[in-house]
Amino acid sequence: MTNAYRYEYEKGLKHRNAETQSLKNAVSDLLELYRMKGKFNELQIKEAWMKLLGESVARRTKELYIRNRKMFIRLESAALKNELMMAKSKILEKLNQSVGEECINDLIFL
Repeated sequence: MTNAYRYEYEKGLKHRNAETQSLKNAVSDLLELYRMKGKFNELQIKEAWMKLLGESVARRTKELYIRNRKMFIRLESAALKNELMMAKSKILEKLNQSVGEECINDLIFL
């Protein structure tokens, strides 16, 4: 590379175009454009459920779905259901934190 070319190249790297945006913002805009952001957030919450509560709870979870900002969870064990109901607000907070925005307002155990 010649010095003149290298100077022009490095000079161009220092100045960003006003219309450029980060990759995170571009993907977020794309998801909103195609109306897929809700589905994407739903998948993130389901994955966070498995990670947050561990493998034993994930194995005992029969069904998990989200409707109208409420997460419905069907569990095998009544004892587990009672235990999770006691920690409902903390679980709800952690799930929304994992997504980065408030996607669900309530947990309903079936």
